[in-house]
Parts: sequence; C-alpha cells; structure tokens
Amino acid sequence: MVGVRAKRGDTLTLNCVRTDEDGNSVDLSSVSIACEMVGDGDSPVVFTVTKTDATNGAFNAVLSATVTEALPLRVYNCDIEFSVAGEIVSTETFWIAVEQDITNAD
Repeated sequence: MVGVRAKRGDTLTLNCVRTDEDGNSVDLSSVSIACEMVGDGDSPVVFTVTKTDATNGAFNAVLSATVTEALPLRVYNCDIEFSVAGEIVSTETFWIAVEQDITNAD
C-alpha cells in the first residue's frame, strides 16, 4: 500500500490522473468522482474533488487547511471512487499520515 504524508493545518491536495491498465489516460467527462479517508472509529473525511482536465483524466482532491487543522494526528485509509452509468470502481486503498506541523508562520 502506498501513502502520503500531510501536515495538520496545511492544505492537502492530491493531483491525480486516472489511467487504464496500459497507462493511457481515461476520459472522465461523464464520470462522478468521490474521495474520502477514515481513521479508526472516525466519521469519513470528505475531499472536494475537481476535474482539472476531464478529457485527459486529470482531477484533484483537496482538504482545506481548516479541515486538516481539526484532524487528529494518525494514519488514515483513503481511496478514490469513480462512478459512471451505474458502475462503481474504486482505487486501491492508500494511507494518509497526518503529522504535526512544526512551522506555523501566521
């Protein structure tokens, strides 16, 4: 399982491109995308997903700094779900470690 490290209180942006098994980008024009992460016993944390170049499979999933500021320091499980014409496909689960932010330059 792969993972991402994030700092509590920072904006977390996952820049993504969906590809097929041959590495070719997948058109996301008619696809709904959702992304959530969960920790042990927690309610899901929902990312804001935006298609940045749907034709070429590009999108991002974002948690604002306000959202990450409220997160407990721990490792969360996350995946991304694609839905089109009643078919739902999810990525493999990956982890996101929310770590303490050392520098706070307000």
